[in-house]
Amino acid sequence: MSPTLRAVSVFCWAVAAAWLVFVSGASAADETTPLDPHCVRLDLEAINFIESHAEDLSQETLGKAGLQFVAARSACREGRTAEGLALYGSILRIEPALAGKK
Repeated sequence: MSPTLRAVSVFCWAVAAAWLVFVSGASAADETTPLDPHCVRLDLEAINFIESHAEDLSQETLGKAGLQFVAARSACREGRTAEGLALYGSILRIEPALAGKK
């Protein structure tokens, strides 16, 4: 498997895990409580960042970004907005050129 295909595969698994956490964590109360708009905005920015830089990141960095994405989404969903925003911010601060593609 080529490194690019492997990186995209890791990212897809991370997104699938994020979706499962997002869906399984939803309760009746969650459905009526809107997410913080900053969480929604950074969620979209982070997923776009990961997708656009998947080929530029090492597998390890891409995997960590995927796990941080899941944790950020979960934190926002659970009302821990500051924690979620900090996690999204850490994803957006990744420097693809410095991430050491392997």
